[in-house]
Amino acid sequence: MFKKNKKYILDSSSNLISWDQNINMDNFPNVFGENAENYFVNFFKILADNDFPEHQVKSYYYFQVGRWDLQFFNDQVIKFPAEKINEAIQQSVELLERKDFKNYNIIDLRMHGKIIVE
Repeated sequence: MFKKNKKYILDSSSNLISWDQNINMDNFPNVFGENAENYFVNFFKILADNDFPEHQVKSYYYFQVGRWDLQFFNDQVIKFPAEKINEAIQQSVELLERKDFKNYNIIDLRMHGKIIVE
């Protein structure tokens, strides 16, 4: 987690732990956004409950309107809405399994019932 240009580790209770130079950060995704630590654990649980491939996520970006963007290791980005998040996550899992969606850099699910790709 990055907060005010400092690195932290976010535990499962949303506590920020000062980053230690001896910890290998390659095994952890990055989390960005003001107050993201207050919402990340719950969001991560929703992803896991929907069998989302979170091990492929390089970075999580939280926005104050209550939504998330996820950047994968292949630099593909999924933009989630603030509402109806379960439906959007389930839809994203299906899309990520499709070969034709691997060609898109951005999958935007912010508008309910629509998929915008770039």
